[in-house]
Amino acid sequence: LRAFRQLVVACQTAISQPTPDRPAVSRQVKQLESMIQDHLLPLPATALPPQHQSLWLSTQTELRRTLRLLRTELSFWQMARSGDRQQHCQKRLQHHYQQLSDIAQVMEQWLESMDPSPLTD
Repeated sequence: LRAFRQLVVACQTAISQPTPDRPAVSRQVKQLESMIQDHLLPLPATALPPQHQSLWLSTQTELRRTLRLLRTELSFWQMARSGDRQQHCQKRLQHHYQQLSDIAQVMEQWLESMDPSPLTD
């Protein structure tokens, strides 16, 4: 989760540059996608205490949705020709990164409040 949060911060920094490096941003989105799909989404709700299962299912849905929107906006940004359209897409990318950052923060708070014993048994 910490690595995910650090990657989101790196993505936010890269897209906030006056002239973001498009290939680098694209690589970062692929890294985010890989991290979410390989490390976060596979965690089954049944591995968690019952009181946290529905929260995790909602979080998984939100991660999938935000990732899909991020990929779509990345495509629009890469194809944008006008400066205004590029800036609009850049702001939308920043928004999606912020959503992922917020999700990571909620997950961290949620995990801190959990009794660690169900995950270590």
